[in-house]
Amino acid sequence: MNKALKLAAKAAGIPGFSTHAARHSWASQKVEGGADLRAIQRTLGHSTLAMTSRYVAELGVDLLDLEVL
Repeated sequence: MNKALKLAAKAAGIPGFSTHAARHSWASQKVEGGADLRAIQRTLGHSTLAMTSRYVAELGVDLLDLEVL
């Protein structure tokens, strides 16, 4: 799947795109839309909230503002 996505992205002129980048993009849209961080954790299949919070931290979102604890 990742290989097919990379080929499609390359054909569309989108460099460096992968399934991992797609997951980051999806998570960022959900966080920015106000989605519950635990719901995002379950959807991404992360075993811990700390793993999911790495995605959020890369977005510059303060976890305390998300009221997930």
